[in-house]
Order: sequence, then C-alpha cells, then structure tokens
Amino acid sequence: MAGVRVLHCIHSLSGGGAERQLNLLARHSNGMGVEHAVFCVSLAGLAPAAIAMRVFQSSSTSKWNWRLWRDLARTIREYEPQIVHVWLPASMTIPALWLARRFRKRAVFSFRTQMVFHRPLSIPEWVTALLCSNRVVSCTPVASCAWPFRLLYRIKRGLYIPNSVAGDDAVQKFSYELAPGQPAKVLFVGRLAVEKNLSCLLRALSMLQEIPWQLTVCGRGAGEVRLRSLAQTLGIERRVQWLGFRSDVAQIMAAQDLLVLPSWREGSPNVALEAMAAGLPCILSRIPANVALFADAKAALLFDPASPVELAAALTQLIADPQLRIDLARRASVLVSAFKPEETARSYALFYRHLSSAAP
Repeated sequence: MAGVRVLHCIHSLSGGGAERQLNLLARHSNGMGVEHAVFCVSLAGLAPAAIAMRVFQSSSTSKWNWRLWRDLARTIREYEPQIVHVWLPASMTIPALWLARRFRKRAVFSFRTQMVFHRPLSIPEWVTALLCSNRVVSCTPVASCAWPFRLLYRIKRGLYIPNSVAGDDAVQKFSYELAPGQPAKVLFVGRLAVEKNLSCLLRALSMLQEIPWQLTVCGRGAGEVRLRSLAQTLGIERRVQWLGFRSDVAQIMAAQDLLVLPSWREGSPNVALEAMAAGLPCILSRIPANVALFADAKAALLFDPASPVELAAALTQLIADPQLRIDLARRASVLVSAFKPEETARSYALFYRHLSSAAP
C-alpha cells in the first residue's frame, strides 16, 4: 500500500502494552494512507502471521551494541521512511532518534507511561528527544508527568492519543457468581518489576484470613525471584500460580473473577482496558492515569498503591458482593466501548500525514 512510510522502533514485539498497541495500530490502518514497518531486537517467539507489518530485526541480541546502530541505519536506508516513530526503551529510543536526525527523517517520540526520571537513562533520553524529535505523542495524561517532560510536550507541540482496546480479541465473561466452595480467582497481568507493585497485592492477599482465594500471575521480569521469595515468606506460595509470559491472556481473563492492577505508574493502562472489555471487574491503584480514565465513570475500585491494607479491604468488598462485581463490569463495558482501535488508527494516520507534509 502506497502512503506515508512510518518506521516504528521498539525493543520487542511481545509482552507489554506498547507492543500490543503498535501491532493493533498496524492491523487497523488499512486504507488510511499509512504504511507501517517496525525495527526491533526481539520477536520473542511471535509467529510472522501475528505481526501486522513488515519487520526489520536487528542482529544484536543485547540492548547496547554497536550492531543495533548499524542495523537500524541500514534499515532506514533500505525502507526510506518519511517518519521514524520511537517507542521504548531508552536503549532503542536514543539511537533511533539520533539516526533519524542523521538521515533527516521526521522523528516522533512517544510518552508510553507516566514520564519521570526514574532510571539513569531518563536524562540522556530526555535530552535526545529535545534535540532530535519533531513531535511528541502521549497515551498518558501529560499532567501526571514530571515538569521537564511537560515542558518537552509543549515545546514539541505534543498530541494526546489514548490507547485503544481490541474488543474483538476479548473472550466475554458472562457469570459473576463465585463457584461454591471454590476460591476467588484473582488475576495479575504485567511485568514483574518494581513499578508494577505486585508485592502490594501479595501482602494484601496474605491478610485475607477468612476468604479463600487463588492468584494467577501472568508476566515475567527481573523481579520474579524476589516476588516468589516474598510469597514464600508470607506463607502463600501454594496459592499463587506463576504462568510467565502468556499469549492467551484473553482466555485466562475469562476464567478469572477479578483483576488487580496495583501499579505505581501507568501510561494508558492496557491490561485494565482489556479486562474491562472482557467483562472482568477490576481493582486499580489510585494513580493519575487510572483516576483520569475510570474514576468519574466508577468503572473500578481504586486504592492507594502504598497501602496493602486498603487493597485488602477492596478485595474483601468485591469478593463478598456479586452485585458490585456486576455493576463494575457493566459500567466498565460502557466506558471501554469508546476506545475503538479504528479511531486510534485514524488519529495516528492524520497525525502522520500532517507531519510528513509539514514544512521542515
């Protein structure tokens, strides 16, 4: 398909919300005058048929390697994109932005989470985006970001485009009654990293002395050993299932009773949107992204992510009240119906076409 050629740069094509949103964007862009391709380091076992765009894969298997720069430069010369859109992480965004500048391509920098200076690379990434990007696109409420990122957003004439949810991928949940004599099935989906705050959920569940429960954890990450050790220390290791990365999360969601997302930071919380599309009641941390999306609609129970006690109270309330589970699911279903992939793809297509035709 002829049109504006966009080269997306991201480390992996599976696992996180940004990766799913990128593939969703490509799948729903037919006929919109945009041709998508992606440069990445890892496919993480994805079949080519599952990827909705042309793929250029680096020969490097590590985050920092001169071959990544070489392979990306070669890809830009071969594909000749009008726009280079950098996603994450910093080990990808920094070289991609510099190479876009080197080859005189329009560059877009994404805010994919609540942008703060939480890693050593955050500062050089911010400086690189200031020097090399043409525009910023954010899926997260910019007011929640640190002031230098808010400044960057203003300087680069940032655009807010919220994430979408693939309702056609959801496996709908129809029953909200807990199985008699069976534990309440609690689900966590996300990277096993500090910012996802799974430790808060483990501590909260350990406080539920009179309520039977079973926790399913979908995800992997550097914090897994620490979190398994915490579950053992709390005496709940037999009630936690560690499934690792799963490509069938939609099917797993349909078999659960509720989802808990205790993150310290989120951009646009994809897991929560996907759970709501499936009809799964949610308990979410009271952070800016979740408050902005869900508080007014009363589509989820919110709690302080610093308080396992408050989360334990929310779990007790939701497990004990089937009508509350039904009400939350119904309100959430109405809310997420507005997050259509076609609308997100249309917003990006308009943005890309305008950027490609703008004066230098």
